[in-house]
Amino acid sequence: MPNAKKKKLYVLCKENKPESAVVVDEEYVIQRKNDSEEVMTQFACGKCLVGEIKISFEQRDLDCKIDVVCDECGNDELNDSEVTDDAPVNNTTVYSNMENGYDDMNRFLGNMSMGPIEDEYYHYAAVVTDTVSVKAASVLQSSINDVKKRYSQQLKVAPDKDGVYNIRVFFDWSFYKEGPKKMFAIGVVIDAETGLVIDYETVSRYCEQCTKKRNALTTDTINKNEFDAWFTQHKDECMKNYAGNTTGMETAAAMKLFGRSLDRKLRYKVFISDGDNTTYHALCRMNGGEGPYGNVKVEKEQVMCDYNVGYKESNVVTLLGFPNSPTTITNTHLELTHSKRQMLTNKRKRKRDELVVNGADHT
Repeated sequence: MPNAKKKKLYVLCKENKPESAVVVDEEYVIQRKNDSEEVMTQFACGKCLVGEIKISFEQRDLDCKIDVVCDECGNDELNDSEVTDDAPVNNTTVYSNMENGYDDMNRFLGNMSMGPIEDEYYHYAAVVTDTVSVKAASVLQSSINDVKKRYSQQLKVAPDKDGVYNIRVFFDWSFYKEGPKKMFAIGVVIDAETGLVIDYETVSRYCEQCTKKRNALTTDTINKNEFDAWFTQHKDECMKNYAGNTTGMETAAAMKLFGRSLDRKLRYKVFISDGDNTTYHALCRMNGGEGPYGNVKVEKEQVMCDYNVGYKESNVVTLLGFPNSPTTITNTHLELTHSKRQMLTNKRKRKRDELVVNGADHT
């Protein structure tokens, strides 16, 4: 899609919602094929002036090319659309339904009398994921550069001989969804001086493709050899990266984050968290008990819960300000703002006051 035609979507909060909540340069509509064909029969060919206009549809899942041809002279000068590799409608549809999953998305398409996205679903999902990952890496690197600048220029902290900065960080995590099946969690490292997110790690106990293939194996749709051959090709891109129970997901995320911090020329020397020492002790046991940094020990700094970053209050950390299109992602730093911290603090205080009023405070 040309830049001049790219959608400009502005997602507005309900309180400030104007007459139209979405401003677009190019807007999609859903129309029945039969209606389109019927409308075109009312027009004559602009070249021979006698032939009827016939249209046909060439689809790649939801993205569609419309061929317009005169049945008398064969004039096709109106054909200017094409199905491209970009597949913007497919990518946007898959992106918008990633939280609900493959089955719910195709159920919706079925209710709209539209064909399902089947064979290429995971291709579109990979395109979206790769686009987001590239942008996320760019934003995180920008944040890391700002953190280093803060320490060197304002705090007058110099890096060591290897160019590594010792910094103070918050670490917290959250499940993506609460409930009995906690399949996904995310751990986040936030620089204590700037409030910028400098790294994150997703821990997954589930892969949809693996689940579907194992179900096919169970029902004898495929045999063991076919499954093994498929998994050999799939394992490098498998979404499952953790095989333990839910209680160890926080520790798994922290160990990965601390284990790769030196690649970013950062050393998380001061670890700020709540009173739970499980993750801290796991970090100290890394590398045969030497910790993540060998001779440089990680120090734990405990904070009161009222000051904790409080991602569990918001259910899931929104690391990226995803807009409605997977191809345009906000350039804003991934930042835990002061107002957000204050809001979470006030929320906890209200909860505490409610407990006191209801007689639940026995201190």
